[in-house]
Parts: sequence; structure tokens; C-alpha cells
Amino acid sequence: MFEHCPAIAEQVKLALGDEALSISVQERAQWFSCYFTTKKHLSIFRAAGVVLLILAFTVPVALLLGFLGALGKASRWPVISQICSLYVIMVRGIPDIIFFLFVPLTIEIGIEYVMHSFVYCRDSAEPFFNGINIQPCSEAAIIPTQFNRIVLAVVAYGIVFGSFAANIIDGALKAVPFGQRETGSAFGLSQRQVFFDIHLPQMWRYALPGFSNLWLILIKATPLLFLLGIQDIIYYADLLGKMATRRYSTYPHGDWKLWYFIALGIFYLALTMLSQLVFTRLERRFNKGMVINETTSGRV
Repeated sequence: MFEHCPAIAEQVKLALGDEALSISVQERAQWFSCYFTTKKHLSIFRAAGVVLLILAFTVPVALLLGFLGALGKASRWPVISQICSLYVIMVRGIPDIIFFLFVPLTIEIGIEYVMHSFVYCRDSAEPFFNGINIQPCSEAAIIPTQFNRIVLAVVAYGIVFGSFAANIIDGALKAVPFGQRETGSAFGLSQRQVFFDIHLPQMWRYALPGFSNLWLILIKATPLLFLLGIQDIIYYADLLGKMATRRYSTYPHGDWKLWYFIALGIFYLALTMLSQLVFTRLERRFNKGMVINETTSGRV
């Protein structure tokens, strides 16, 4: 399909080295078609897919932790309530960047400790903790891979944004009028039925605005993936946008980082606009049949 690529690349190289030679529009188009389909350049598209994959898996993890945190805060048992309240306060109060470094590191050390002490090296004379140094045996040491980093990223994002989701869910649950829940009990519904049939469905319309903001913040937090060693689209935009010389590159070009980062801005803006459309449809779905649709929608 792209048999012309080696020839057009060499032709452009010659033209760049000799000002007397000119390059036609068709040749430039062919050059760009080859440039954007090189193995090295396709990595930025794979990185965009990795970002979307991490976002897709982070949402259910954050929602699960958010529901557990919100329900735990309202628990009748003081121990559970205090633990969940501490989780929400602690994670929201500590900068995100610290958790993105601390959580994956803690998980790795914990897994290596279990493998070292109870699986592979139970009879080893070498201790796992040697002063302040950590020395797992070779069998217990975790070899960092892209898959491991992605899993750790999902866990780290889930823990951080789960605490924010817990606060949103807690406020949304409290916003549902108590009279409606009381009416359900009066009709003979059990506490479980009242929660799942009345309380939970109405909670969503109060929680969606907060979830919309949280989702957009999560999207904007994806550039922090480089802290976990994941080569994301920011990394590749910086790498591919640097000047490529005729000597070291098949497709030489100048400093194009500006255009790469403009393209990244368009990518994130398009993702934001698409997300806003989805949340608008969800709000209409959950507000269907409510009085606020006609008279008290909040619009002036």
C-alpha cells in the first residue's frame, strides 16, 4: 500500500539538502501519509488508546470505592464510619501526585514482601527489609511491565477519585427528600427495597453534575501517567515533535512540538465535548418525569 514511501522519503531528503530542488504538493501529501504511518509514529495512537483504556477501567473502580466510602460514612457502626471518613478526608487532603507515587510503590512492596516471606524465599537468610533498604529475592522481585503499570495506574486513580466520588454520592443520597423514602416504608417496602427502588434511582440526578466535573478532572489528570513510567501521549508528542535531522531520521522535519501539542489539545477538547454530550443525555434520562424539567430546571 505504501511502496512509494522509501522513494519519497529519499526525494524529500535530497530536496531539503539542495535548495534548487522543489517538492510538489502531491509529494508532500505522500510524505505525510508515510510519516504518520511509521511504526514509531503509530505509538502515539496506541498511547491514546492506553489513556482511554485506563479511563474506562478507572471509572468502575472509583464508583465502587465511592459507594463503599459514602455508605460506610453513614454506617451505624462507628468503626466503619470513622475509617471511611478518614479515607475520604485523607485522600482529598493530600496532593494527588503523592498518591500517584505512593500507592503503586506500596502495592509493589507489599506484593514483593508476601512473595519473599511466604512463597518463594521462606528459607532465605536474607531479610526483606535491610535497614531502610528493600531487598526481595530475585524470584519475588516484580519486573515492571506496561501491563503492571496500567493496573497500578487504575488502582491509584481509583483510590484518589473514589474519595471525591464518595463525597458526591454522600451529598446526593442526602439530597433525596426523606418524605419519599418514608412513603415507601409506609407502603410496606423493606429498607432494602426503599434504597434500591426509591433512594438510589433518584440519587443519580443529584450526583450527575458532580460526576461530570469529576470525570473532566480525571481526564485532565491523565498526563500524570508519566509518573508511573507509562509512555502516554504527552511523552510521544514531545518525542515525535522534536527536530528530526536528515542524518538520523528517514523522515526529517523541524521542531514540530507546537503542532503536536495543538493536536493534543484538540484531542482532549473533543473528548471533553463528547463527555459533555453524554452527561447531558444522562441528565435528561434521570430527570425524566421530574418537575424540574419544566418549571425549576435552573435556567433563567
